[in-house]
Amino acid sequence: MRIRPSKAALHAAHGLLKKISADNLPVALRLKNSIFRLAKEFEQAHSHAPNIEELESDLFSRLTRDGKIRHYFNAVAAVEMKYPELYQLHCKRTVGHHRSTLHDIISGNISSIEEWIHQPEGKQYDKIYDKLKFHLLRYHTDACERILEHAQNVLNDPQYQGLVMAASRLAKTECEFVPALNFEDWLLEDDDKFYMDKFTAFADKLSVPVKYVYGMEDYLEFDKETLPFSLDCQLKIRDFLSYEIEDISELNRHASFASLLFGDYRSFTTYCQRWPNFFREELYFHHNLKNQNHFYDQNINYRQWGETLLKFGPQMLYYLDLFPDIGEMPRLKSGEINLKKTKGQIYDYLLATTPPEDAIFSDLRRFCFDNQLDNESYEGAKYLLSKCANLPNTSVEIPEISVDGENFGMPGYNFKMLSYEDYRVFFPGKFTGCCEKLYDHCRNSVIHSYMTRESGFYVLTDPSDRIIAHSWTWRSNEGYLVFDGFEAPQNDRRVTNKLIRNILDAFCEKLTDPRYADFDIFALVLGESGKGLRPHDSLPKLENITTIEGNISDWYSPEDAQILGEIEGYLGYSSSFSIFRLNPSYAANMDLAGPEPKPPGE
Repeated sequence: MRIRPSKAALHAAHGLLKKISADNLPVALRLKNSIFRLAKEFEQAHSHAPNIEELESDLFSRLTRDGKIRHYFNAVAAVEMKYPELYQLHCKRTVGHHRSTLHDIISGNISSIEEWIHQPEGKQYDKIYDKLKFHLLRYHTDACERILEHAQNVLNDPQYQGLVMAASRLAKTECEFVPALNFEDWLLEDDDKFYMDKFTAFADKLSVPVKYVYGMEDYLEFDKETLPFSLDCQLKIRDFLSYEIEDISELNRHASFASLLFGDYRSFTTYCQRWPNFFREELYFHHNLKNQNHFYDQNINYRQWGETLLKFGPQMLYYLDLFPDIGEMPRLKSGEINLKKTKGQIYDYLLATTPPEDAIFSDLRRFCFDNQLDNESYEGAKYLLSKCANLPNTSVEIPEISVDGENFGMPGYNFKMLSYEDYRVFFPGKFTGCCEKLYDHCRNSVIHSYMTRESGFYVLTDPSDRIIAHSWTWRSNEGYLVFDGFEAPQNDRRVTNKLIRNILDAFCEKLTDPRYADFDIFALVLGESGKGLRPHDSLPKLENITTIEGNISDWYSPEDAQILGEIEGYLGYSSSFSIFRLNPSYAANMDLAGPEPKPPGE
């Protein structure tokens, strides 16, 4: 008879595995089977199950007493992992049980794909063609070409775009790893000779090729003995980052900065193991640093910041940007950095450096700080608040309808129009992972919404009032109510096409209420978002699926353009309104006891 560990033993084993993972993910993965074997053996040896804390403690004790496992633990922990190894390790962990199916896709096993797509799970892919084309052609494999040829018309459902991203990561592990920058083709001949002479002299002092130091202006006065970081560590990190960074000056600067923060290559790769989102945006570390112009300052305790990054993750880069020379951070009795007090100290500094006239915006400042929004975002929102202080807090064009989650199968959730008094109205994309927020390329929807009150944002919130999906909502020239596509975090499986159908059904029931008759809405248009969320199946009230053609700029009035031009000029944007489009966009028209809607221009 096969004996299975109890829930208590499994819980303890998972807890132990999680603790080991935090220190060294490769070790945790390799010791997984041993940990669960020990859990089963321990339970067999006891007539009663101890509490979870005792069990976990005993498991850890047994694990560390095992000579082979202890030796293996120490040996693996000391390994300095290179980029391909770490990437493949993370990929195997995230892809999980979908690995075999995705492997068939990547390898171009067409017969397996055709068999798979006729199964229920096979109909849960959409836009995989575009995603694979974007992510995989970089690796120039025949397999990519084959799957692109066959996948275009057979894989459906945008809710599995998270798996599409997993497929792209998996594809990378199946291909030969090639650094993004081809150093052999790298040329310096177009650079100013004065600066090149300086970099050449610096490279000679360090005994490295000049291409390894190009862009490192902050360190020109140092030699190999006085350099504020280990050159060996910097070169290893540079090699690691070269798989993602193509600009050679950025590559050298970021490798140097990472060396200042982490001190050694092992700490840097430990950070990458602990915070696997590093790979989701293709070099998360670089992604967070690319807009930060950190120059070397001997007054900054870089190693202290590196310690916070290892412990608390990429969020600390935001605080590093705000207050790099914070001094000694407060610590707990255990010696670990006290994150709560550290954040409080940084916020106090932020308030102390805020002009007195900004005191009326203290709530906005706190909101931006809590949500890690930069100073540009704060200044933009502050300007909009000042400019529009006398506008009404309701829209004359968009009905404010609230649909309780009970009506669409998610008790505790809510679908509602985001209030103009809610600071999130400036940054809805911050919470859904899209570009509809100030200081991003789809900012005009936010600006138009707030400055004209002729458009707005409908949001889906969870029981804690956190935004998990949103749609910019506006009125077309024909009077249609337009949901300009639903946006949601790419890996949030709660937001599905079925859910959107249920929400729209419940919303339209509310829309027929006489209270909203003055809005004169007889049709609803549902655009397709960048995430591809759009119900494909017809609803009782969504009988006609058609294509609405027209440019969003068609409904901008001259007054709108003047207002937007003013705010864009203040924020340093170029005035470009054509980035919003339903041309062409799949749309669903809803007949609400009015004439049948027609595409613009007909």
